[in-house]
Amino acid sequence: MKKLLTIVLATALLVSLFAVASHAEDTNLALGRNVETAISEGNANLALGFWDKNYLTDGLVPVFAEGEPNQDRLGWYAGSPTQDTYITVSIDLGVEATISKVVLLGQKFLDGNNVPNTFDVNLSTDAQNWTKIGGEVEREGPCESLTYETSMDARYLLITITKMPNIADATNYYCGFGEIEVYGTAKGDAVPETTYSGKNIGNGAAIGVWLQGDNHSATLEFTTAGGFKGFGLPIYWASNANVPNGPFANYKIELFKFAYNPEYTLSQAPVKSYELNGQGDDNPKFTFEFDEALEAGTYIARFTITNFDEILTGKMNGQGDDVDMTPYLVLPKMDANPDPAKFVFSTADAFNFYVVGEDGIENFFLANPDNTDSPSQPTTGENPPETQPQTGDAAVAMIAVLAVLTMGAAVVFAKKRSF
Repeated sequence: MKKLLTIVLATALLVSLFAVASHAEDTNLALGRNVETAISEGNANLALGFWDKNYLTDGLVPVFAEGEPNQDRLGWYAGSPTQDTYITVSIDLGVEATISKVVLLGQKFLDGNNVPNTFDVNLSTDAQNWTKIGGEVEREGPCESLTYETSMDARYLLITITKMPNIADATNYYCGFGEIEVYGTAKGDAVPETTYSGKNIGNGAAIGVWLQGDNHSATLEFTTAGGFKGFGLPIYWASNANVPNGPFANYKIELFKFAYNPEYTLSQAPVKSYELNGQGDDNPKFTFEFDEALEAGTYIARFTITNFDEILTGKMNGQGDDVDMTPYLVLPKMDANPDPAKFVFSTADAFNFYVVGEDGIENFFLANPDNTDSPSQPTTGENPPETQPQTGDAAVAMIAVLAVLTMGAAVVFAKKRSF
């Protein structure tokens, strides 16, 4: 009996030690990993200095204690025009692991009241088949943290939000988290994460590069040494019908993959294109990000006012006589024009522009390639011209046809003789 009791106690001790050791090996696998967000309608990532989706995994856990210093990186924020919504927040951990728990932390801002009202927390090994491990339904009030325990193997985390909290202004409902932590034991080495951040072409953002009337478009050619997942303007100015100083400007930005020369490049279809209905200065923000990074290479960005010929008649800035006003867009002028070998502008002054480029590359922008002639191609929809044989060629062709006919007649005659 003593031997049996000893065996049982020893086994229990080993199991306990194994559990403690396993727990000790648990690490935050989400730390430093990229975060992807999407929304059915609205803004899935209100990147406004204090908030950005990648702040969710930066390791800067929100502090709720009194007397703590203010924090600059509060977490992630999203906005939806309706309380019912569909937002996804996803993380690739880079390696399959046995997950022990997922921890969602609220923001010190608003004491966590902006944590979503209704959402699910899901895990997957292949990003296709998902298993729900927790979530909330009609959650309200302050929130420091929420923990969902599990023991399943997974590599991917997906949070699906279907209802915003009662945090709203005149245009949107808002929700957010301060940090996302995924604890577990990895089954191997994580795939290295490629991170991206904003890379300005230069410094400065003064009023200077005007687009209006006949001069309603501007281009910039640049070359990158790494991939990039977004682009935009740090700031801009645009006409505002409410002032009034012109009709609201509608504009678009197009991104073209460079081929041969600028003229040929701009005649092709853009690889990315976005249109905006402006509401005045820097509204909405001129920032675009996409899920799949574009490869390194040479590109041309083109800014165009699409309603450049629209006219608003009224008193400029509410003063003086009635005048005809047209929409305008002003791009941010740089302090000094950058290296002309790397950046080619269609405007006299250089305007500031940034790309969300791959990190870890010392010289992200490279010199542009030389222009070359594009291959001659028939106009789309036209048939290539028929080639007419020359006189000598026609005679040779006729002789060949006669020879074939003569041989055929001889064969027929020979067959008849054989009967």
